[in-house]
Amino acid sequence: MVLKYLGLPKSGGSVLHVAPEKALYDFFSKSDANKYHPCDIDPENKRYATLGLMHKIDLCSDLYKIPDASFDLIVHNHVLEHIPCAVGPVLKEHVRILRPEGYFIFSVPFREAESTDECLDMNLALEERIRRFGQADHMRIFGKCDFIQLLHSIFGEHCQKFDPQMLGTKNELEQYGIPYEQVLGISGSTVFVYKKPSVNLFKQWFSLGK
Repeated sequence: MVLKYLGLPKSGGSVLHVAPEKALYDFFSKSDANKYHPCDIDPENKRYATLGLMHKIDLCSDLYKIPDASFDLIVHNHVLEHIPCAVGPVLKEHVRILRPEGYFIFSVPFREAESTDECLDMNLALEERIRRFGQADHMRIFGKCDFIQLLHSIFGEHCQKFDPQMLGTKNELEQYGIPYEQVLGISGSTVFVYKKPSVNLFKQWFSLGK
């Protein structure tokens, strides 16, 4: 729904889709995007058995190998909690590989506390990891305040929470399976949208800085 509202993907565009959901995989595969790159850290996972070609990607170690301005759209949902490295540098790489005016659309899980709880120690007991983060393969669970501050430090004013109310009324949202109470706050269902500024805007900032 968010993608259609924003008119994405653009015709002829290039899409990087991490940990693809089948519905979105089908949507992108049938779209006008020329280059669709579905990928995952474990592309052989049985959850992808019904999908087509999958590429392998490790967000901690592979993004820096991708040339600047390679994609018009990057999409992933509930992925950042899995990566066993610092999130900030990974987000910066997302910015670098996006083309000007390209979009990065994503979501993450949140806990009620304002601070993020994280442990990158792979020796942490699975029971403790599940207790703290909700799943055995999670490295963290995000705090609302910490995450918003992180986004601001990386993206500035160019990343916003998408307001589902733009998609319809309370009844219409609930028909699409979007609980109305989640519209009013921040939750694991919240969609964040970053649009990379145009080259002209970058040049304008540079000139102002002289």
